[in-house]
Amino acid sequence: MGEEHDTPRRRPPTDQVRCIDHLDTRVTQRHYPHPHLSAYLVLAGVFATGMLGTTLPTPLYVLWQEHYRFPDVIITILFAAFTLGMLMALVFLGRVSDHFGRRPVLLGALGVACASTLLFVLAQQVLILLAGRFLSGLAAGLLAGTAPAGLAEFQPTGNLRQAGRLATATNLGSLGLGALVAGLFAQFAPAPTQLVFGVYLAILAMTVLLVVVLLPEPVPTPDRRLGLRPRLGVVRSTRAIFWPAALTALCLSAILGLFGALAPTLLRSILHVPNLTVAGGMVCVLFGAAAAPLLLLHGLTTRKARLVGVFLVLVGLALIEGGLAVPAFACFLVGTVIGGVGLGLASIGCLAAINQVSPPHHRAYTVSAYFAIASLSSLLVVGVGVLAQQASLFAASLVLIALSTLLLLLILARILWFDRYEQGGRS
Repeated sequence: MGEEHDTPRRRPPTDQVRCIDHLDTRVTQRHYPHPHLSAYLVLAGVFATGMLGTTLPTPLYVLWQEHYRFPDVIITILFAAFTLGMLMALVFLGRVSDHFGRRPVLLGALGVACASTLLFVLAQQVLILLAGRFLSGLAAGLLAGTAPAGLAEFQPTGNLRQAGRLATATNLGSLGLGALVAGLFAQFAPAPTQLVFGVYLAILAMTVLLVVVLLPEPVPTPDRRLGLRPRLGVVRSTRAIFWPAALTALCLSAILGLFGALAPTLLRSILHVPNLTVAGGMVCVLFGAAAAPLLLLHGLTTRKARLVGVFLVLVGLALIEGGLAVPAFACFLVGTVIGGVGLGLASIGCLAAINQVSPPHHRAYTVSAYFAIASLSSLLVVGVGVLAQQASLFAASLVLIALSTLLLLLILARILWFDRYEQGGRS
C-alpha cells in the first residue's frame, strides 16, 4: 500500500533486508536472497494447496449436520476450533521457521494437514470433526507463518511487495477454491464427506514430495532454538492506528466467520437454495472479490483503502441482510460481491497501516497482537449459533451484522476525526 511504485530493486545485503510494507506481515525480519523462479512458483503452489484444504469443510457442514443431527451452534464451534488452532500456531510458532528452516516447518505443516484430512475421512462422531478442524487450523497457522517468508526470499527480482501480494492473493484464492471444489463434490460425487478428503490427501502427499525434491532451504544456518513464549505487544505510539485497525479486523473476521460457517445453512434454510455447489460458489465469490483489490488496485493509500473498504463492507452487509429478509438470492449475491471487495480493501489497508507505524523491532509483536484480536471473532460466531437456538438463524445473523455495522461506523468516524486532528496539529 502507500504511494510507492512496485519497481524491482537491487537486492540489499542479507543483514539489511527487512519486512517493510508487506501485506502479509508474517514475513520475518531477515531474508536470505535466493533468486530461484522455480522455487518461487513451487512454494506458491505448496501454500495454495495447504490453504485450500482449510475451506473444504464449509459446504459439508449441512451434510454432517443432517447425519449427526447437531444444532447450528455446533457448526460455529467447529469453526471456532479451526480459529483456535490457527491462533495457537501464529502466536506460539509463528517464527519457528526462522530457527528451524522453512522446509522442515513446511513439511511439518503438511504432515499436520494430512492428519487433519485423515480424521475427516474416518470421522464417525462430532469430536473427531472438532479435532480435524483444530489440526487444520494449526496447519494453516504454520503455513501462514512460513510460506510468505519463503516467497519473499525466493522472489526472483527482489520485489518484496510483489511477493507479499502474491502470498495474500494465493491465500485468498485458495480459500475460495477449496469451498467451490468441496461444493462440487458434495453435490455430484458419491460419499461427498469422504471422497473429497481422500482426493485431497493424495494431493497433499504429492505436495510433500514436491517440497522434498524441488524446494531448497533458504535459511542457511538455522539455530534450531525453540521459543514458545507468546510475542504480543502494542507500542504506545502506534495505538491510535492499531486499535481502529484491530477492531476493524475483528468485525471483518466475524463477518467472514459467519459466512464461512453458516453460508450453506443460510442459503438452504432462508433463501431456499439447497444446491451445495452454489453454497461453495458463494464462499468462492466472497474470497475472490476480496482478492480483486489486491491484484488490481496498487496505488491506493492505506487511509483510502480503509475508508472505501469499510464503506463497501457496510453496503454489502445491508444488501446481504436485505436479501435474507425478502428473501432474494440476487440481492444476497450482489451484497456478497460488494462486501467481499470491501473486506479485501479494508484488510489490506489495516495491515499496511500497522506496518507503516510499527517500529521494525516491534513489528512482529504488533502483528501477532493484531491477529490475536481478530481471532476473538470466533466467539462472536459461536454466539450467533447460541442465539440461533433461542430465536432464529436470521435474527442471530441480524444481531451480529448490526453490532458489526455500529462498530464499523464508529471506526469510520474515528479515522476521519484522527485525520482532521492530525491536519489541525500541522497547521
